[in-house]
Amino acid sequence: MAYNTSLLPEKPTGLKSLAAILAKDPAQYKNKITTRDVSGAFGFTVSHAFAEARPDSWTSLQSVLPLARPETSSGTQLEKITSGEYVAGFFVSAAPAYPVVDKSGGLLAISFLDDGTVVLPRGVGIAAKAPHPATSKLFMDFVLSQEGQRAVAEGGLTSYRDGVATGDGLHTYQELVQAVGQANIILAKYAKVPDAEVKSFTGKWNGLLGR
Repeated sequence: MAYNTSLLPEKPTGLKSLAAILAKDPAQYKNKITTRDVSGAFGFTVSHAFAEARPDSWTSLQSVLPLARPETSSGTQLEKITSGEYVAGFFVSAAPAYPVVDKSGGLLAISFLDDGTVVLPRGVGIAAKAPHPATSKLFMDFVLSQEGQRAVAEGGLTSYRDGVATGDGLHTYQELVQAVGQANIILAKYAKVPDAEVKSFTGKWNGLLGR
C-alpha cells in the first residue's frame, strides 16, 4: 500500500485500516483511492489471491472500492499518488515503489498490509527446446544461490533466500515476514483460475468500482 503523507492524515496499516480512515469522510475521498485493474494479469492475480485468502475482506472492500479508480500499472499509481491525484493506493507493487519513496523526500510512504500482504513469486525456468540446457541449468543454479539472490535484490526485486543482508536499497522476503508476520503473508499460486470464477470475481470487483 502506498500513500501521500501530506494528504492522508493517518498511516494506513492494511485494508481494514484504510477503510476505517476513509469512513470518517467518504465524500472527501471519492475517486482519491487507486487499486490495480483486475482485467490485467497482475491486478487479477493479487486481488483474487487476497480475497480468496481473506474472504472477510469483502466487508472492507465494499467500503473502499466505491471510492477507488483502477490503474493498469504500479508506475501510474505511484506517480498519481505522489502528485496528489490519489491519496492512497493498495496492491501497488513494492519493487517500483521503493525507489520512488526514496526520492520523494517523505511525501510518499508505503506499508505492507497487516491483514494480508500478497507475495507474487517471479518464475524462472528452462525452455523445452533450449539450445544450451547445461548453460541454462548453471544460470538457474546461480539465480538460486546466495550470490544470485543478492543480485536479484540489487536489481530491485526481493530476495527470497535466507542470508542476504538488507540495507543499501536491498530488500528480502525475511524483511517482509518481520514486518507483517508469517501468518499475514499470502503467497499467490501459479494455478489457472477457472473462467467462470474469473468472470464472477471480476464482475463483483468491478461492480463495487461502479464499472
